Amino acid sequence: MPSKLLTVIFFISLSLILPVKLHAFSPEYHIEIIEESLGFLKPEVIEVLSKQQCLLDNILSYQYVGRNKWHFNDCDFTGATENIELQYQIIKEKRKTRNSADSGAEEFGKLLHTAHDFYAHSNWVETINDGLINEQIIVDSKSSWTTLKPWEIINEQYIPLQGEGQGFDIDTDNRIIKVIDKEQTYPGIITGIVGVDRYCPEEIELRHWGKVLFDCVVFLPLDWIVDNEDGINKDKPGRAGFDMANELAIKQTKTEWCRLISMLDPIEKEKIYNDWVEDKQKAVELCSNLKD
Repeated sequence: MPSKLLTVIFFISLSLILPVKLHAFSPEYHIEIIEESLGFLKPEVIEVLSKQQCLLDNILSYQYVGRNKWHFNDCDFTGATENIELQYQIIKEKRKTRNSADSGAEEFGKLLHTAHDFYAHSNWVETINDGLINEQIIVDSKSSWTTLKPWEIINEQYIPLQGEGQGFDIDTDNRIIKVIDKEQTYPGIITGIVGVDRYCPEEIELRHWGKVLFDCVVFLPLDWIVDNEDGINKDKPGRAGFDMANELAIKQTKTEWCRLISMLDPIEKEKIYNDWVEDKQKAVELCSNLKD
């Protein structure tokens, strides 16, 4: 039986006896991040964004649950980054047809979820705390998520790891990954292994929830239930790195709003202000401050 099908069967079975949400930045934390970051939006738009947070973490949402491209798991940088940018393209298309005032809000809510999960599901926080990179958020308002190419040196500071790199050596020290390229050493950025579709280099053993038994998809439900401290996730208060991951997700959310606004022509920009924004002055000031 294919591993994906087997995993879905296990999660469906568990959903009958357990709360129907995954251990991810729990929906309430995603929602709090959005409310704090984008409080200038209309309540009805905040509501649409919030519903997407619950949808993506609901174990019965089979098109989203366990999918790396929505949750930045298993070192799938290509899948997640391309999916974020795809959502932006869909938003722009929907805003042109504008079937309703909140056209595009669902896609914006989904991409924010994925952006948040990068900080909660990766070793970015640990790498910052170890003094190995200077940056805070990984994508600024002038950049694109798809610039995070696997095995490329990004901003002369770090390397996203996906698949097997040619000509690189990897040194792992718990959650700190070092990539040796000839005589240069760079920090490696990874996201935790869930195990359905694995894209992490074979040297990487950091798991999302922490391994309980054997490294096999059959035991994923037990990993999920126990969610021990060996897991790299920062999905809830009390886990190492949660506060900083939450803070960075707030900064990234503000940045994503400004990225969205920058993609729109003047007419579409004014329409989205009229349709989505309750306090235009705050919305404009936010992006002006990010540029300074």
